[in-house]
Amino acid sequence: MARPAVETRERWAAHVEATGGLMASSDRLLSLDEWGVSTTRRLLSGPGGA
Repeated sequence: MARPAVETRERWAAHVEATGGLMASSDRLLSLDEWGVSTTRRLLSGPGGA
């Protein structure tokens, strides 16, 4: 969901962040741009971020 091809990725990320973060990600790391990698890391770190 954090790949550049996902048009609603910012909205999806905001929703996940508001509801507690990610427990896992299925995006291939090589398919992510800088925004996708940093957002996935932040969401996987849970509330408060790292």
